[in-house]
Amino acid sequence: MHKEFLAAVAIVLTFAMFVPYIRSIHQGRTKPHVFSWIIWSLGTVVVFFAQLAGRGGSGAWPIGVSGTVAAYIAVLAYRKLRSIYHEDRLGISGGRAGRLTVLVPDVQPAVGGCAAYRSGSRWIRSDVSFRV
Repeated sequence: MHKEFLAAVAIVLTFAMFVPYIRSIHQGRTKPHVFSWIIWSLGTVVVFFAQLAGRGGSGAWPIGVSGTVAAYIAVLAYRKLRSIYHEDRLGISGGRAGRLTVLVPDVQPAVGGCAAYRSGSRWIRSDVSFRV
C-alpha cells in the first residue's frame, strides 16, 4: 500500500508539473520543439515497458504517465509546427542512418552524434563520440 501511495503522489506531481506547460502551449506562449518531445516521449515509454517487463509494479506507473503526457506534448508540438529546420531534418536522417549499423554483423561501430541547438541568435554545438 505504501508503494501505491508514493506512485499516486508521483503521478499528481507529474501532472502538477506538466499542466502549466501544456496550458501555455494552448495559449500560444510556448512553442515546444517537436523532435525533442518525440525523443523524450519514446525514451520514457521504452523505460516504462522495460519496468513492466521487469515487474516494476506501481513504481512504473508515474513513468508511464510521464511518457504519455510527453507524447501528448509531441502531438501538440507537431500540430502547431510552422516549419521544420533544415538541421532537424539532418539530425533525424543521421539518427536513421546510425541505426543501420546494427545490421552489420561482427562490427563494433563508433557511435557518434552531434547535437546542435539554437540559443538566441547563435548556434551551440556539442559533439559526442565513443566506441560500443
